[in-house]
Amino acid sequence: MLTLLTAELENAVNQLFDDIQAIEESATDWIIFYRQKWIIESLNKCMSKIANEVWITSPNNTNVTEAAHALCNCRGRDLKLLTAILH
Repeated sequence: MLTLLTAELENAVNQLFDDIQAIEESATDWIIFYRQKWIIESLNKCMSKIANEVWITSPNNTNVTEAAHALCNCRGRDLKLLTAILH
């Protein structure tokens, strides 16, 4: 999987998918999923249309998102609307 993330050419990414398919025929569903344009573009810099500066400064994990999710529930769940707005 690391090679998929670090490949520097689109041809290298496609070759990797072809190699995986040749070695493991049961990986077809996996390959179909990861070959989706929006999936591979979110994983590999050379396949992405995101500006290089943005790509480099973006975190490579979901820690910020997970922290935000925890913070939004710190006052509890199923609150009354006014309580949720005020907190």
